[in-house]
Amino acid sequence: MNILYISKNLDNYKAAMYQKEMLAEISKRASVSVYGPGNNNYNKGTHIHDVVKNLHNKPDWIIIGHAWLSDSVKDENIGPDPGLKLQEVNIPKAIILNKEYVRLDEKLDWIKNNKFQVGFSHSHDVTRYSNQSDTNFIFVPFGFDKNKIPFDNSIEKDVHIAFSGVLQNMNISSDQDDSRVRIMKLIYHTLFDIPLLKRRKFKNMNIVWNSIPRGKVRLLIARLLGKWKRFSDDEYFYLQKRSIFFINTPSPCDIVSPRIFENMACKSIPLCIESSSYKHAINEESIIQFKKDLSDFYLKVDHYINNDKERERIVEANYKIAIKNHSWSSRVDMMLSSLNNCNL
Repeated sequence: MNILYISKNLDNYKAAMYQKEMLAEISKRASVSVYGPGNNNYNKGTHIHDVVKNLHNKPDWIIIGHAWLSDSVKDENIGPDPGLKLQEVNIPKAIILNKEYVRLDEKLDWIKNNKFQVGFSHSHDVTRYSNQSDTNFIFVPFGFDKNKIPFDNSIEKDVHIAFSGVLQNMNISSDQDDSRVRIMKLIYHTLFDIPLLKRRKFKNMNIVWNSIPRGKVRLLIARLLGKWKRFSDDEYFYLQKRSIFFINTPSPCDIVSPRIFENMACKSIPLCIESSSYKHAINEESIIQFKKDLSDFYLKVDHYINNDKERERIVEANYKIAIKNHSWSSRVDMMLSSLNNCNL
């Protein structure tokens, strides 16, 4: 399949690894030309017909990547290059919707006006997206890159509980609760979203907590105190491989994040706050859920730490399931198969 992939250049993109990982997997399975800001072939305002003329092969599909539509309310145009006039091309078009909690109505209107055939979303709310955009939306859960996390049995599981990431998305549309903050305060005495000392109940557990506080000033303080650092990919996956449990809560819009699948592949058990969202992406037997009021959090952790056989049964089953079903390789195979089988 020949694909014209429209996206800003992701080579130096440090956030949201999944965007680069998905593009890399698509490029392994198809002949991909990338067009957009930061790429050598990009000229803003060029009509899509002229973009296609300059390609070696006419694309079978045009795919709009995660990073194309604007998530910033400061940008007047949600599409960064109106001069493309995508609605005027007769090549079938697909889009990967991203950050469904920001400017969603505008994104869906843009998709409708530009006459897309297929949409992919990491949110399970695809019926709504299909109806509002007049586009066939398909649910594609997040995945993980098998090449980044080959398992190494020699790594000691010396961390009982780990967390790394944003404490709470403060975007007014994200609808993300404060459960990560409450978990941190259950484990630690805190100040300004910064964990200081472990509480007595957790004092004998080795816990790695690397959270991004809410607000720039708090983040600066956390950095100065050595309470947060930006992990490299290797450091991040090494932490997962060392950890018995890794804390997960639903992302904005109840999206199941890539972390759960990474945990499974790293043989770390996803430790998750109760939510109905998980069932859309995984078998709930793969995760350990605790109550929203955190009343059984310690009991769940203590139980599985002290029951090796029960814990290992979950770990080994998760690893096999992740490798077979939840990599980006599997996700992209499904996406490209959907395009191949699309009735146009």
